[in-house]
Amino acid sequence: MTFLICDDVNEAEFYKLERLREKVPNLKVNCFVMGKDAGQYLLRYWVEVGVHGWEHTYPPECERANQWDYILKGLEALRPYLPKRFGFRAPGFQMTASTYPILRELGFSFIAHQFRIQPLKGTFQQGDIINTHIYDKSLEGIENGEFSFISGGCDIDNCVC
Repeated sequence: MTFLICDDVNEAEFYKLERLREKVPNLKVNCFVMGKDAGQYLLRYWVEVGVHGWEHTYPPECERANQWDYILKGLEALRPYLPKRFGFRAPGFQMTASTYPILRELGFSFIAHQFRIQPLKGTFQQGDIINTHIYDKSLEGIENGEFSFISGGCDIDNCVC
């Protein structure tokens, strides 16, 4: 089983994942999507959706005083596509100490950092995961073994892996 985590997923570039899935039939993907990019294209049995905030802005959403609003706005837009236990990946991987209690209060199960998965609740299966952005050329190199791994895992209770 190949398990891919990618962020910045949007409808215009989703075809890349579909094309990759044709080449790697057992591919399972955790797509971290910005709330502004929510849509029906995410409804695939091999896709698990996670929250990637509302949009990429500067300063990063999780460094703003009103980060709660940005996280909640992204969560509400994506809620129809989220599994029972869902994760968060901060835009730009930028978080503050106040981000963690917000995520716990809003019901997130894990955080997908750039190089690891951090459980907020529950247990996670450990293993290697391919990590990329949807616009990276690394999507094209997966079948050739050209990818980087992050240590971590996926949610055992409600994961597509």
